[in-house]
Amino acid sequence: MNNIEENVNSISQIFKADKKRKIFKKYIDYIRFPFFKNFNLNLKVNFDFPITFLVGQNGSGKSSLLQALYGAPLGYSIESYWYTTALDPIKDLRNNRHCFIYSFLTTHSKTQVEVLKERIQNKDKKTKKINPDYWEPARPKVKYGMDRFPSNADARDSSKTRWDLLKNDVLYMDFRYSLSAYDKYFYFGSKPTPGELSIKKDIIRKYAPKIKSTFDNGKISSFYSRKSDIPVKLSDDELKAIQYILGKNILKQK
Repeated sequence: MNNIEENVNSISQIFKADKKRKIFKKYIDYIRFPFFKNFNLNLKVNFDFPITFLVGQNGSGKSSLLQALYGAPLGYSIESYWYTTALDPIKDLRNNRHCFIYSFLTTHSKTQVEVLKERIQNKDKKTKKINPDYWEPARPKVKYGMDRFPSNADARDSSKTRWDLLKNDVLYMDFRYSLSAYDKYFYFGSKPTPGELSIKKDIIRKYAPKIKSTFDNGKISSFYSRKSDIPVKLSDDELKAIQYILGKNILKQK
């Protein structure tokens, strides 16, 4: 244990002293959430050590945080893992879109900046099909406590209205002990490409209304050769047991 503590302290000191990121390359210093899922408004998570462990109860937001980090760099999007369906709709507030803001040190100007990514509907110019889960970088917003974009920003690190997104490769790994049919289909099997993930998402959306109908009506529904089971209604004792395991209250079934 003494050696571990010494190594941790040593790495921590090197990390703090490496202001220009010559040893530890570009990384996200912190991420904050003005409005995101069921997170507390303006939640902020700092990354002040090269390794971060997330611990917490089921449903506390660990996976949501990881997926936001996955979708932060250029070329990646959280829509690969979080998207709206009839069974699990995503609702925006009138004046706020789901979004997150993260900070990092730019490559050329060595400036500590914040960039904003927002969820917004987008229509494909070729297919004219609307993607309700599109995420894009946006201009800095003062209402989220962001600084106004400077007029003298280094063009190598920015466009005319905003800082460029962080450019980094991401490896997202997900291991689960007990797998549902959804997890087996969506997360596993052949190595997914972004295009395959989109296809899987569309297929899940296609089946979701039928599954939702089963939950709403308590009756078997079918889709071609596939047939759902009748939803299982849990007893009060079973609900209490689940609440104990999850460590939080859940809505009582009617």
